[in-house]
Order: sequence, then structure tokens, then C-alpha cells
Amino acid sequence: MQNYLSTTRKLVNLLTHDAQASESTMNRRITMPFCVNPVNRTLVALCSCLLIECLSFSALSYGQSPDPAEQTDSLVKKPELVPLLHDYDEAIVAAEKLDRPILVVLGAEWCGPCKQLEKELEQPSSEVLFRKWIVVKIDIDEEAALAREWQVSAVPAFRILGMDQEVAASNEGYGGLKKLQTWLEENFDSANPKAQRILREDKPIDSNRIVELINMLRDKRPSCRKLVMERLSKNKAISAGPVIETLAAGNLSQKLGALEILEKWSAPIAGLDPWEPDTISAERLDLLSIWLSGEGRSLSAEQD
Repeated sequence: MQNYLSTTRKLVNLLTHDAQASESTMNRRITMPFCVNPVNRTLVALCSCLLIECLSFSALSYGQSPDPAEQTDSLVKKPELVPLLHDYDEAIVAAEKLDRPILVVLGAEWCGPCKQLEKELEQPSSEVLFRKWIVVKIDIDEEAALAREWQVSAVPAFRILGMDQEVAASNEGYGGLKKLQTWLEENFDSANPKAQRILREDKPIDSNRIVELINMLRDKRPSCRKLVMERLSKNKAISAGPVIETLAAGNLSQKLGALEILEKWSAPIAGLDPWEPDTISAERLDLLSIWLSGEGRSLSAEQD
């Protein structure tokens, strides 16, 4: 406000001085250039002051520019929050509708840790869990058949269910919400319905699907890794290049999977060992690239 008043006073003084100069100039009827003419100079000064004040007002009113990340977050729609369910059949319907894995929480009324867990699940920090999973609580005394089917030995117990309600991971006992969330993250891909469909689909794979399959080589479950490697190995023409790149830059689990696939293709992998990174040298990768070029020509000849 003080700056605004100071600028206003300067503007008034300038207008007064230029008005007098303008009157004197007009009386003498002297023609002057645009930038020298007092009237025009007054207009230029007025416009400049108004522009400065507008910019200052904008800066004060709105402060710093919004963070692009915050703008992006505000535009991204959050996944639907599904509250804790108490009916197993209802959980199956919700999982199929929202394409999510199921977390079964098995407990009992007489279980102290179960009550602690239930209180923690009511905290705001657990919201992300209900946006990613379908969580259903089952009382082992009321659903004894399910408890026997899932071989519950202690409560609270947790079962992660994937497609067709197959048990993908199990855990017994409760060590706090943070520990539970860590366990869930570690096992999410093993029960993710989308990932399971990718493994089971029969249609030809494209480059995007190749990337998804290679990412799934991070899964340490033998059954999952076997399906992934089978799909990649059957699509040699499109997957060979990415498989070699994975051998060079993937994590240990991915590199081991890539090596198995290359072995099925009879690639020159003698001496390569993901457990010893130095064996996967630039020279060996160049040799694989040369092999791949030859394989590409062979495949083209076969197709012709």
C-alpha cells in the first residue's frame, strides 16, 4: 500500500508538471516529436505506472506460481474408496467390479490384536489401503469353514486373494499397520487381477505388453515367473531385444529370468552370470546384439 501511494504521488507531480509544460508548448505552437511532446510523455508515464501496479497487485494477490505437481494431483481422480466389508460374497463382487485384489482379515471377537487392527484401519493413514484393495473382515467363529479352508492357525490372519479367489499370499499375526502395508505392497503384483489376465491371455503381445511382462519378472513366485518366461520366449521376434536390455539393466530377479529365456533361444550366454555383474560386460552384450541381428534375418527369411 505504501508503494502504491508513493507511486501515485509521483504520478500526480508528473501530470502537474507536464500539464504546465504542455500548455506552454501549445501557446508557442511548436511541433515536437512524439517521445518529446509533454502530452504524449504523460500518457507513456501513466501507462507504465498502471502496468507496474497491476503486476505488483498480481504478485501480492496470488503469491508464487502453483506447483505443477500439485496441479497434476488435483486433476488425477483418486481410485474409489471401498470401506471395510464384512461379507465375503460382497467382497468378491466389489473386487470383480473394480478389478482389485482382495485382502481377507480373519479375526475373532475375543482377539485383542484384532481389535487394535480394527482401530488402526479407521485412521486416515489407512485410506490408501481401501483405495487399492478390497478389504473384508471375517470372524473365524462364524465362518469356520473358510478358516479351515485357509488353514488359519492364529489370529489376526491375512489372506491375499487374486483371480478366481486363489490365495496368493498368507500371513499370521499383527505387527502394526505400517508392517501390514509393507507386506501388502510386496505381494500386490502376485494378486493383481490385471497382471493375472496378462499372463493368461492368448492374444498376440505388443511392445507395451512386453514391458509389462518384463516388469513382472520381479515377482519371485516360481509359478508367475514360469508363465512370464513362457509368454516372452514364445514371442521371440518382438521380445528378444527387450530381454537382452533387461539382462543389461534389470534387477537381479529380472536378469535371472532374462538369462533363462536366452538359454531357451540357444543364445551365446556361456559365462554370463547375473550374480557376478562383471560377467555381463559391454563386449558380451555386443555379442548378443550380433546374435540377435542374425536371428532377425533368419526369422525374416522364414516368414518369406
